[in-house]
Amino acid sequence: MSFMQEMESNSMETQQLHSSQKEAIKKITEFLGESNETDIDEWLVDLNNLFSIMKFKDETTILETMGKLTGSALRWYQENLRSFTNWNDAEKPLRDRFKEFTSDIKRCVGLSSDYIGLRPERFYIPQKLVKSFSDWKSNDRRFINEWQRQNRGLSMNELLEQAADGIIKEGIQLCEPIEAKWIADELLLLKNKSNEEIEKRVVSIYTRESFLYRLVNATLRENDLSKLYNLGAFCWLLFHCDCSSTFLSLGYAGKLYRGAQLDKDTIESYRQAIGLVKTWDAFSSTSKNRKKAETFGNTLFIISLAKSAKYRYSGMDISSLSLYPDEEEVLIRASRNFFVDNIEQDNVTGKYLIYLSLC
Repeated sequence: MSFMQEMESNSMETQQLHSSQKEAIKKITEFLGESNETDIDEWLVDLNNLFSIMKFKDETTILETMGKLTGSALRWYQENLRSFTNWNDAEKPLRDRFKEFTSDIKRCVGLSSDYIGLRPERFYIPQKLVKSFSDWKSNDRRFINEWQRQNRGLSMNELLEQAADGIIKEGIQLCEPIEAKWIADELLLLKNKSNEEIEKRVVSIYTRESFLYRLVNATLRENDLSKLYNLGAFCWLLFHCDCSSTFLSLGYAGKLYRGAQLDKDTIESYRQAIGLVKTWDAFSSTSKNRKKAETFGNTLFIISLAKSAKYRYSGMDISSLSLYPDEEEVLIRASRNFFVDNIEQDNVTGKYLIYLSLC
């Protein structure tokens, strides 16, 4: 009897679904994938129980549940699901893989998915202070604008195909082929979908703990035009979410916070820029939670919306789309101009406070 037939044959037990499924799903999605034998045993029992009470028509629910896992274990499961003919075939390989791999989030100084702080590589990497877009000469080229100039007239499906192809190529170069393929497959599944579905999924992919957000922002900070084909389409898709009608309800205009570890020269460059319009070329992850943002580094950016701002919002509150909602992330789009208003140093903590107001 196949795995799916086993599930279908348990029609009487399906009555238990509403009461037991919620608890099983909760336990399954909270599993960290750590190499602790007891945890793995308990997790496998919960997963087995969940699978056994579902009919075939609930296969989607099973896959959605597994999709809430993170890291290499999830990717391996997705790669190998079709080769499992019954639960016994899947149990031992799953056990072995969960021992071998830890979740992606633990790349980030050992954090688990229930970590209540902010991911350092996402929220604390210093942004490069550069001239505002209006200060650039016409022959200077910025990454997203240059990609758009070279790729006018592409359909949405063509955009998704180019983004997927480029991410696979970058993943291979970074020795992350499995992760890259998973991201690419997710993008290709969006072909012929509505703009709203595409945009929300693009943002959700960007929130994941993966090589992608690091690479995208490093590329934008350095204006690395050598990666124009591979990353330009994804950057463009993410950039245009900010002004999309999809995200009007997620616009946020309150104060935002971002930490950083800055050297004296960089702090001085902000001091010299007081009263001027500057920009950060990369996408900027900020938090609505000051306490979390100020736990790292010697500098706290306090970001407000200028009264004269052309835009209604500072950024997109993407916490509802994020795998890490406790970060309370508001994403500021790449190359958003801001005034450098002031710099102070806290007499108690010694931390520098840099006040910015978004134009």
